[in-house]
Amino acid sequence: MLKGCQINVTYQAIGNNAEPKKYPIHPLGLVVTDDGIYLLCTIKDRTEVSTLHLRRFVIAEPTNTPINIPVDFDIDKVASTSFHIKRSEKPVKLKMRISKTEAKRLEEAPINQTQKISTIDEQWSTVSVATEDSDHLRRWIQSLGKDVEVLAPEELRAEFLSTVTAEMIEMQAELERLEGQVLQTQEIKEWSNWVKTFQRQIETYRKFSPHQRKDVLQKLLTFVDVHLIDNQTHWLEIQFKVPLVGDLLVYKDPKQKDLGYSLKDGVTALMVEQVSRPYSKKKPIETKA
Repeated sequence: MLKGCQINVTYQAIGNNAEPKKYPIHPLGLVVTDDGIYLLCTIKDRTEVSTLHLRRFVIAEPTNTPINIPVDFDIDKVASTSFHIKRSEKPVKLKMRISKTEAKRLEEAPINQTQKISTIDEQWSTVSVATEDSDHLRRWIQSLGKDVEVLAPEELRAEFLSTVTAEMIEMQAELERLEGQVLQTQEIKEWSNWVKTFQRQIETYRKFSPHQRKDVLQKLLTFVDVHLIDNQTHWLEIQFKVPLVGDLLVYKDPKQKDLGYSLKDGVTALMVEQVSRPYSKKKPIETKA
């Protein structure tokens, strides 16, 4: 392990009928507990850290292949999580405000003999107990959620307040993100409704008299110029007062429109080619004498 190389092991897992298995491991550290010595390692190409008891190793053969250490590996964190390692040799004098339901559970299964429960009202009780200061204790308190409030010691109370504050900040950020998505969805819906309204309005323009059409065009256009190319072809140069030509929504991801969009500005000028059809001479109608 000190050489930083993998080990090919044969390991006997727990179980009466379990057969020993062979596989390479990446040794990361040793943890000494009351019930023995454990090796922290990763197995094969996995990234999660496993804990293997040394007394269950049947064969261990060192290799020259370097180990792979997980990027976020922290031996103290893994050891505390896996083995409930104490943070202090001194017991912590814990005092909590706890819900009636959880108080009843602690009455049936007390933490230890020092536990005392006092009723505050119909909904809440106070629990006082001297217990070991460990990560396991913190995970248990955190699992109770809104049913518990740490009152003492002050250091532990501050620790949980800090955790709650950080979670609230994360929730607020997520809420703002979701609100932004809702707002973008509303804007897209409003844009879609505006387009539909504009389309209906265009249809009504088709029924306008020439004088009504002229009034509408004067509100939208700055000028219209005609450029004659030849006897049959000419160009219309149309200048709008606002950039209506070619403006559109550009989605960040067309397949996930809720991720948002940006508005691409259009232009105010438009060139239109007009080709006149040649007039064909009509065949004179023959009249009978």
